[in-house]
Amino acid sequence: MKKRVLIMLMLLCLSLAGCGKQTNSETTALVDSDSSVSSEGMEDLSDAELNELDVIVNDPKNMVVIQRPFNSYSEYEEYSKELIVEDEAIGTYKCVSGTKQGNQYNVRIEVTDGDDWSEVVFPSRDVTFIKDGDNIQYISNIFDWAEGCVKEQSFELDLPQYDGKTCIYTYENVPDFEDKAFIYVINNGKKVDRISTERFENDEIVSINTVEAISNYDYDADGNDDFIIIGKDKAGTSHLLIMHYDAESDMFYSEDELSAETEKSISVVTVADVKAAL
Repeated sequence: MKKRVLIMLMLLCLSLAGCGKQTNSETTALVDSDSSVSSEGMEDLSDAELNELDVIVNDPKNMVVIQRPFNSYSEYEEYSKELIVEDEAIGTYKCVSGTKQGNQYNVRIEVTDGDDWSEVVFPSRDVTFIKDGDNIQYISNIFDWAEGCVKEQSFELDLPQYDGKTCIYTYENVPDFEDKAFIYVINNGKKVDRISTERFENDEIVSINTVEAISNYDYDADGNDDFIIIGKDKAGTSHLLIMHYDAESDMFYSEDELSAETEKSISVVTVADVKAAL
């Protein structure tokens, strides 16, 4: 049964996490993000208030909301129509800091137990809401994708298949997945796809543990940008991963054979040499 949380209509626009800009280059640094609301006129929440909020946000009807990002009240309103609390409320949260002004709260929430079994990273999030007793009327839920990422391989990209701001965030040495890196494609603050940096070759898995370069490049000239990913496995051997963007599924798929053949055809695996070979 679908349940909708009762909402007070309030619009508040928040900026998305900022990133350093990159287009078809090998490396760039990520600019530290600041997705918080202005602190002017706000007072810090006490430990007692944060503990009280812990109980509230871990109620199933609130847990299921916090699992997915939304940038405004209007986005939340659409999202709330799809909520099925009994099926989706998993994980646990901890309110670690926050401010308030009257009954408006801005709270930093950490994920203490995974809230989406299909994911491998669980970003902290900055939640803005109106509190009326134990009832929360949501305004926005901004995921901090930059938290724990490899900043040198995380940046903004101009991808023709997406509108708005698109960033990629690279994560390495993720618990239980230390043999490979992961790259999250984030558009307007929300995950588009998660790329697992591995391919099959001769019935074996070739994994990139450390990412050294990422470049967007439309190698098949279909009007959508694909990815060239270069990195090393745990033994220190360089590998190439060519990820093809499929418009129908809106996902990136590894071109295993093309990646292996291109890697063998060049003496040094660099973005420029890969583009020339393609």
